[in-house]
Amino acid sequence: MKFAKINLNKNLQKALIELNFKETTKIQSEAIPFLLNSETDLIGLAQTGTGKTGAFGIPIIEKIKLEKNYTQCIIL
Repeated sequence: MKFAKINLNKNLQKALIELNFKETTKIQSEAIPFLLNSETDLIGLAQTGTGKTGAFGIPIIEKIKLEKNYTQCIIL
């Protein structure tokens, strides 16, 4: 799946283009849409180097509300 096909805000899309991120990895293609469209926790397992940080981080960045002054995400 291409990052451009995911419904992300224009600034996040621009950042992904600047980082040369074009195609999602398997964990990203499964986790990102799920996290963008739900309000639940997710446990994801994948080998080192497969894009887990992006799989969790991209939806977090997309959903963070800057005007809210409280913890919105915890990553363990």
